[in-house]
Amino acid sequence: MKGVNFIVDENNQKTAVLIDLNQDRELWKIIESYLSTHSKAIQTNQSVQLLASPPGFVWEIWQRQADALSEQILQRRSHQLIDVDHLWALSRQDLEDKHDDCFSN
Repeated sequence: MKGVNFIVDENNQKTAVLIDLNQDRELWKIIESYLSTHSKAIQTNQSVQLLASPPGFVWEIWQRQADALSEQILQRRSHQLIDVDHLWALSRQDLEDKHDDCFSN
């Protein structure tokens, strides 16, 4: 990202960020808006989610729509849930197999 530099620790983990405000004014506006909203939420003991909602957005309606979509998906799957742990294990095994193939030759 242009104008954004990360500070990393000895393990190369990002610990801080420097933003050139002359390079990326739009990013600063987003950050400033978030901080302002977060501060208001703490002061008024409200959810950041509610304060950050666009005008006219109603979370309860969104929640009902999301629940309805979940139900439609479950109906299509004959109420069979997705075994996420199994999918994760398969994906992990696939990556390990690829890793072994790359480094065994």
